[in-house]
Amino acid sequence: MLTAFVLLLSAAVLLYLLFLAWPRCSLRCHALAPGARAAPLAGTACLKEGFASRKVPEQLDTIVIGSGAAGLTAAALLAKRGQRVLVLEQHDVAGGCTHTFEERGFEFDVGLHYVGDILGVLLNAVTSGVIEWAPTGRLVDEVYFGDDVVPILSPKAAFLAELRRRFPSEGAALHSYSWRVLLAHVWLGAHLGLKVLPAALAAPLLRALGGMQTTQTALERLTGSPKLRHVLSYIWGTYGVPPSRSPFAFHLLAARIVPTVLKAGGAVLVRAPVTSLVCDEAGAVRGVVVRGRLALRAAHASFSSLTRVSGATTTFCHLVPPPQRHRLAPLLASIRDAPPVSPPASTETQVEPSLAFLYLFLGLSADGGGGAGGSGGSGGGLPRHNIWKFGGWDHERGSELPPRLDDVAADHPLLLFLSSPSAKDPAWEQRHPGKQVVLALAPTRFEYWAEWRDGRIHKRGEAYDRLKRALAERMTEEVLRLLPQLRGRVEYCDLGTPLSSNFYLGTRHGEAYGLAHTPARFAQPWLTPRTPLPGLYLAGQDVATDGVTGGVISGFMAAGAVDKTVFVAEAATLLAAGVTALAT
Repeated sequence: MLTAFVLLLSAAVLLYLLFLAWPRCSLRCHALAPGARAAPLAGTACLKEGFASRKVPEQLDTIVIGSGAAGLTAAALLAKRGQRVLVLEQHDVAGGCTHTFEERGFEFDVGLHYVGDILGVLLNAVTSGVIEWAPTGRLVDEVYFGDDVVPILSPKAAFLAELRRRFPSEGAALHSYSWRVLLAHVWLGAHLGLKVLPAALAAPLLRALGGMQTTQTALERLTGSPKLRHVLSYIWGTYGVPPSRSPFAFHLLAARIVPTVLKAGGAVLVRAPVTSLVCDEAGAVRGVVVRGRLALRAAHASFSSLTRVSGATTTFCHLVPPPQRHRLAPLLASIRDAPPVSPPASTETQVEPSLAFLYLFLGLSADGGGGAGGSGGSGGGLPRHNIWKFGGWDHERGSELPPRLDDVAADHPLLLFLSSPSAKDPAWEQRHPGKQVVLALAPTRFEYWAEWRDGRIHKRGEAYDRLKRALAERMTEEVLRLLPQLRGRVEYCDLGTPLSSNFYLGTRHGEAYGLAHTPARFAQPWLTPRTPLPGLYLAGQDVATDGVTGGVISGFMAAGAVDKTVFVAEAATLLAAGVTALAT
């Protein structure tokens, strides 16, 4: 057993390191220069094809619930293997968090804020046509700790050099940090690699691999400098768990993936909420129920359903028919189907939803600066890098959101993340001349909004609208303090709440990252592509990691669990490319 474990771990490590090596070459080869025109799309009408029973292809092989990054990736990979796949999306446009929307002539995205190396090569393997990437420049993030500002630079060598300049006595710690990050990547690669094995083999190997320590524990062992620890863990907002609890370790996108599904005879249909799974007496999943009344079945019981970022909680607690839930008793006992609490409940044995966010969308008149500028420049007076605004040098205290607030509008803490999609897009000015946009995010609690959860979108009442306006004004003022050049240019302003996420993304508590990314989440043996119900497979952030990259990785994992030839076909390409990259 030990020999098998070592061999499997070595193979996972090798594949993961090759994943890291190959995309660096790939992304550079397809960078989009400022002012250049992006490759044309075949069209985006395929993202808005409304559901009707007559549009459902005959002899389905696989039904995919959800059209986010995970669902579309899995669907495209299976379509490339000859399967006829039906993708069902509850919203009125496909893409999940990768889709964009327009309001009053302003185009906003909702989810893709960071693009890592791995994401580039994985998407190029499943999309129709090569995706073009626009580098953001040397400055990636600018982090405010109160009045102190720390630049986050790229590449990693520049980042570490800046930290050595700021923390001259921490040279040994920073050298050790690089190796610890590499080991964390190896651990995560091995962890994800083992998840694709059959449960009987994967469970003992995952236990042998060991659990994850928290970021806080790892950094406290690394350095005695509190400020250095806070700089190294500033990115916690992208997975929604502060260092003491976190493990150390679009429509344009959709428009390039959907044609792969359609070409194989499948379909991607929107306004098609799945309300239940269809199971036989033995618990095997045979199909789905759409809109509470229409049952759709897959031709092959073994190829029945994949589910995406709607996640493990929705799938197991709400889509599985009640008569079959006794088969999931141990699994259901480990899921807390309620908003996250503070302090977290039963973190050693239970998983709970991740935190929710407020989403501020600002539409701006351009100042004549045009589209994205050169390296280190800006578009329309906006920075291409992201901005993080913390209240001070304490992530734990700064991330606290009281269970109750006497006056939510006035007392809501505002930890901000700012990003400008228009400043990052070299082709923006061609599509939207004279306009720019900014997106700002702030963590919130679902409880602040729960009293309106049963209301209809845009009809939740004056009290709800008043609270939204007050928080939008506060967040806008914080944005203008950080970017004073924007004063007088705001033409459009709207605020999304956790209830907006529930409506548009199918979440239950506004959770941004599926299950909270605690060590307990990574210790759950059932969070794998294969589920206890035959014919049901799981994809999405809960299976891998958070964000679009995690969703795409989980799509590969789930598609490979459904059809093992996916691994053979795609791994060969990635492995050959990785060897070539390492040899040059």
